[in-house]
Amino acid sequence: MRIITERDLIRDVAKQWREQYQRYMPSYQILAGLAGKTVGEIQAKLDALDVETATPEDVKAIVGNYRKTILECHECGNRCKQVVSFDVDDDSTCELCFDCLIDALMLINGFTPSCSEEE
Repeated sequence: MRIITERDLIRDVAKQWREQYQRYMPSYQILAGLAGKTVGEIQAKLDALDVETATPEDVKAIVGNYRKTILECHECGNRCKQVVSFDVDDDSTCELCFDCLIDALMLINGFTPSCSEEE
């Protein structure tokens, strides 16, 4: 179990891009949403990114979308700045926002979670 933050994703985005596009030549042009930028150009921009101050918007400006910087709670579906990640098995994780984690703890202790309250 560990905490994953939006900053963690930003710190890892250049590595993730490199792994995703490792089979492509650096001169290969990405057309979808990136106006023909090459894999090499995008990688160079990601490598130059100041990962301690960059925002998801900075990453989107380079790669064309937010997918590599989004954290989403697997219980409520909300986008979050941080989640707690649990290994489910070798290939998957369960990621919960802090509100859902608190609700799970309340449920374990015999209380009604706030997300289950009727309005």
